[in-house]
Amino acid sequence: NSESGTLIYVDDLSQIWVNANVPEVDIAKVRIGLDAQIRANALPNKLYQGVVRTISLSPRESQDRWDRGRVEYPIEIEVIQPDKDLLSGMTVVADVISAKVDGVPTVRHEFLQRDKDGYFLKDLKGKRHNIEIGLSNEELVEITKGAEVGLRVEMKDFAEKSRGPNRRL
Repeated sequence: NSESGTLIYVDDLSQIWVNANVPEVDIAKVRIGLDAQIRANALPNKLYQGVVRTISLSPRESQDRWDRGRVEYPIEIEVIQPDKDLLSGMTVVADVISAKVDGVPTVRHEFLQRDKDGYFLKDLKGKRHNIEIGLSNEELVEITKGAEVGLRVEMKDFAEKSRGPNRRL
């Protein structure tokens, strides 16, 4: 207030940090120095790169009222080369890259099929291709054996009488 003086708070935007929480089931995969990809909800078309700098050894209970009892570990991610659009206090989604492979065939989950004999893909002629899988994330699954880049495959038939769109690996 004017009687006690003026207080000015200025954020230093030359360095931006993301404070995030890692669920207990995933904390063993997170290490200091791992890369992260960051998307701000207010900037959906921008992707920022980051690096995990700290991992708390002390867990805390989830603040989500629907998920009481879930344990989370706070981490800090340094944003590498932030721009003027990324502002202090923005809500972000951060994906820590715990494993990465390049130049391998991948397929979206909806094209992957499984039965008692294992994983497989069906090509456009209906031929079964038995495969082995490797790493996966929310969108893609690595194919380690049984399919080559360029194989055109059919989407898994979620409704027995309909056929989904085609996809190339």
